[in-house]
Amino acid sequence: NMNKYLGHFKTPIITLNYDNDNYYSFSYASDGIKDIAKYLIAQKKCKKIAFIGGPINKHSTYTRLHSFKEALKEYNLEYDEEYTCHCSNYTSDNHNSIRPFLISHPEIEGIICVTDNLAYCCYDILNEMNVQIGKDILIASFDDEVTSAYQTPPLASVHADSAYLAFTAVYRSNNHYEKVNEFISTKFTYIIRIFKTSVSSLLNLVVMFIAYILNMNFFTFIFLAIQNG
Repeated sequence: NMNKYLGHFKTPIITLNYDNDNYYSFSYASDGIKDIAKYLIAQKKCKKIAFIGGPINKHSTYTRLHSFKEALKEYNLEYDEEYTCHCSNYTSDNHNSIRPFLISHPEIEGIICVTDNLAYCCYDILNEMNVQIGKDILIASFDDEVTSAYQTPPLASVHADSAYLAFTAVYRSNNHYEKVNEFISTKFTYIIRIFKTSVSSLLNLVVMFIAYILNMNFFTFIFLAIQNG
C-alpha cells in the first residue's frame, strides 16, 4: 500500500502523478486527451476510436478514460467498451495485449493511447499488419516524449514534461503543505513536427537549484514520481 509506505517518512512529502487524499499532490490534468478525441471526431471524422491504457485502477488510465468519454458525449457518440484495451503496464512491451485487440478490430479509425510508450507498441504492431499510420489509421497519445517526434510518422502527443511537473511542485508548494491535489492543465495541438529538442535536463537542474534556494536548509523534500501512475 503506497500510503502506508509514505507514512514511514517524517518529512513533508509532495507526490507527483499520484492521486491521494493524504499528501500534497501534483498531477497533469487529462484535458489534453479530451482535445485529442474532439480533434479526431470533429476534424478527422472518426467515429470508431479505440482507447488503450494501463490498469483501470491507475490514476493516469481512469482520469484519461473519463476525459475520453466526456468528448464522446459532447458529440453524441456512445462509449463502446469493446474499443477499450487495458494493458498490465504503461511500457512499450504490451504486444501480447494490444496485438489481438487491434487484429480483432480492423474497423478502428483512430487510437488514443494513455502514454507514448503504448503508442510505440501500436506502431510496431500496425507496421507488422501493413496498416499505414496517418492514412489508414490515426494515433495520438500523452507525454510528448522526445522520441515521439522521431517516429514514422511523428507521433502527435499531449505535452506533459515530468521535469516541468517537478518544477511547478517546488515553486507552488513553498511553505505550503496542505493535503490537497493540484492538476496542471495540458493542451493538445496537432502539428507536424520537423525538429524537437528536450529541455528536461535543464529543468531538472532548475528544480534542484530552486529547491536548494527555497527550502533545502529548512525542509527535506521527497518527490515521488510515480511513473506507473
